[in-house]
Amino acid sequence: MRPNIARVQIGSVSLNEEGLPQHILLNGAKFKSGQINRGDRFLLLLCHTDFNTDKVVGCLQKLDREGAGLFGELLASPANACRTLPLPSLIEDTLQEIEGQLSLSDSQLEAFGAIRGQQITAVWGPPGTGKTHFLGTVLLALAHAYARNDQPLRILVTGQSHYAIENVLRKVLQLRSSMPATPNLTVAKVGDWKMQQPSGAAVFNDKGLEADLINQSIVIVGATVYATWKAISGGLKPFDVVVVDEASQVRASEASIPISLVKQKGRLILTGDDYQLPPIVKGIYPEPQLGQPALHRSIFELIASSLGASDPVERARAIADVPYFKMLLENRRMNDALNSLVSRLLYGDRYRPATDTIASQRLRSQAPDGCSKLVNLCLDPTYPVVVVLADSPMATSENRLEAEIVRELVLALKDGLQTEKGDLYPDDQFFNDGVFIVCPHRAQNHLVRRLLKREQDWEPRSDTVDKMQGQEAEAVIVSYGVSDPEYAAQEAEFIYSRNRLNVSITRAKSKCVSCPDNCWRLLPSSGTALRLQRGWDLCEVLCNQLGSMGR
Repeated sequence: MRPNIARVQIGSVSLNEEGLPQHILLNGAKFKSGQINRGDRFLLLLCHTDFNTDKVVGCLQKLDREGAGLFGELLASPANACRTLPLPSLIEDTLQEIEGQLSLSDSQLEAFGAIRGQQITAVWGPPGTGKTHFLGTVLLALAHAYARNDQPLRILVTGQSHYAIENVLRKVLQLRSSMPATPNLTVAKVGDWKMQQPSGAAVFNDKGLEADLINQSIVIVGATVYATWKAISGGLKPFDVVVVDEASQVRASEASIPISLVKQKGRLILTGDDYQLPPIVKGIYPEPQLGQPALHRSIFELIASSLGASDPVERARAIADVPYFKMLLENRRMNDALNSLVSRLLYGDRYRPATDTIASQRLRSQAPDGCSKLVNLCLDPTYPVVVVLADSPMATSENRLEAEIVRELVLALKDGLQTEKGDLYPDDQFFNDGVFIVCPHRAQNHLVRRLLKREQDWEPRSDTVDKMQGQEAEAVIVSYGVSDPEYAAQEAEFIYSRNRLNVSITRAKSKCVSCPDNCWRLLPSSGTALRLQRGWDLCEVLCNQLGSMGR
């Protein structure tokens, strides 16, 4: 290394009111030339670091040497890889006995039946269908059945993010008191908890994971894909059940790691929704040759593509007769208007509100006196979906007019939005359970937060779509912040993304107000990739059929 160059890691960044970096904390800044002194000036250059590709390649090479096994079969043909694999009769008898005690919907019970009867099951969980509740219930039911028959059971829960894994483990612990007792069950996370560690959860070490597991009779352990690879190098043995949660965000190549840990007669459960956010891929990959798998796409999308239905609604109909691909159908979040918006173009007509109460829920809010006509229209409970088209000056990723509209809406909701008990939301719940603000660009999020902080001493929740997936609120406000046609054309794949728009809308229970400005009036050019068309269709339905437009 040259004496005046050092590799450093950015520890933290604080932003000023304009959303620009103000203070940057660097870790590991050591120069051979000597100490860093106050007042010294340095040039920061982005350095690409990749800690994970070698691990994925290492696993693929291992599979090449020892046989591709279940992973290779899955890539070649999901239908052929899905073998019948009944549970031992005593285990199945116990599960049938307790099935009536499980709080599962009809489609969830059908998916659970598929898991019990075959080796591989992909569970498609559209927004609000209780995927995490389903997983927690299924894992606890299996744990109880094996424990009651004095049989050991090892379950691995993995995924791309700590957040997804911890959500499943947390749900298992929450449901434990309402499920048939399993006194000898251990629930553990490999490595530190990123969110608060719940009571009753253990922590295991990745390199010594097998030593931690060896004395456990019934265990559910969560680990990221890459923590799992570390454990494999430490002698980790296969599992009876491997769950890949949010499999629609796990690339097929990365999925090779946990899939290699399925016992010869073990089970693989993949849950996800490839109509929500895909894996984060930094780079451009060529499309694979005919007959070759797209390893940079998600393992869930790869399995779904084997159904041969390119149209989303056709796929929703086609899976009714596919044993290895099950869809959760009962939406426990959105009202009828929000549900119908996405069902007609993405999930099919079998995807419906779970109850009449959920279908009929409307915003419990009235705009306070003195609000503008626009705010009154936007917050009218009669209209669950509202689109605001504002003729603002050309803007790229930051739009002040939209931000001002968002500010007015939030202030009105703060004074009028009520909980189910009829009370106003407390400050600490308002930006969690009451209102989300979703902006695709960080610049617009910073602008919205600045305007709201000037009103009150708040920590308003305004963030990107990526940070909001998996969460819900009574009302969601979406601000695109783009009104420059050239900028919209450059970011077409991002702005018109069907998946991002789907996630944004479906966070809401009873009201979604979208401020797309001019970007939704700009029909994508004829050269736009076909995959953008569904995003535009969803925009068009939102604007023309379910929205009320104010200017």
